[in-house]
Amino acid sequence: MSDSWNGDQRGYVLRYRQRDVADSNRSVVIGDENVVSYQLSGLSEWTPYEVQLAAFNRVGRSNFTDVVAARTRESGL
Repeated sequence: MSDSWNGDQRGYVLRYRQRDVADSNRSVVIGDENVVSYQLSGLSEWTPYEVQLAAFNRVGRSNFTDVVAARTRESGL
């Protein structure tokens, strides 16, 4: 896959939102191409979210992945 990149990869853009909630779009720029996991914080408990990821380099950003849907955990307290 790396042979099809237009330049060195620089990092990722992770975007997420609460499903079916207007104006809940958020994004995080991960400026390290070697990151293989990332933990989002400040999410609401037992809430469905949609997440997408795109890579970027000096030329630009790739298309975002298909949406991955997940629900956060209930409070353990």
